[in-house]
Amino acid sequence: MKKIILILFFFEINSSFATAQIQKITAGKESRQRAEQNIKDLHDGTLIVRLESGRNLRRELHLLDSTDLKARSYLTKKLAHIALENSALVSQMLRKYSFSKFLMLYDTNITALQNGRTAGIFLDSLLQPDRRLQLETQSYFFLYKGKTNTENTTGVSGLLFADAKNKVLEPPFPYYFSGKKTSLVTFFYAFIGTEKNVTDIDENSIKKINARLKKYYLKTVQSAMSD
Repeated sequence: MKKIILILFFFEINSSFATAQIQKITAGKESRQRAEQNIKDLHDGTLIVRLESGRNLRRELHLLDSTDLKARSYLTKKLAHIALENSALVSQMLRKYSFSKFLMLYDTNITALQNGRTAGIFLDSLLQPDRRLQLETQSYFFLYKGKTNTENTTGVSGLLFADAKNKVLEPPFPYYFSGKKTSLVTFFYAFIGTEKNVTDIDENSIKKINARLKKYYLKTVQSAMSD
């Protein structure tokens, strides 16, 4: 009787292990298929660069008492930093991104885009609204500055890719790039409490992202041809 129970026990363990392995393989295959479809859709679609508007900070600044100089100075610096990073990101996109079509908009217009508005919300190279710009493809993805999910990583800050529903993409898609500056110059300005001409985004971020996208797309196309 004991032998039978022992055999059944080991059978149950092996069966559970086999089931777990099958589920892992299936999940890995599904993730790969989603990633491959996403890279194809992005190549033929549009990348929407989502820029921070600073609307909440402006609201806070507007509500501040005129005598609260310290808080006013802090918010003013934060807004200047946001503007600097937006300009740096746009400049890089214009000069170094070529993988797909791209458009830029402020985060305050995401809801309008998701509700079907495809014109009148996008920005020109000077970050001014341009009614001539419109979304011409059915599929689009977001690129924005954020933080990775702490369930999958340690919560790395950087530039992230998300789908049209704002869900961050998953590996093996190159879904984020953490090209934060760590130079002594950056440290110096942070130490003395100023942010003059300093951004958190490395000057080659978009160039490297563009290269990664092209590499993964080529790998996907070659894999499809060999199947």
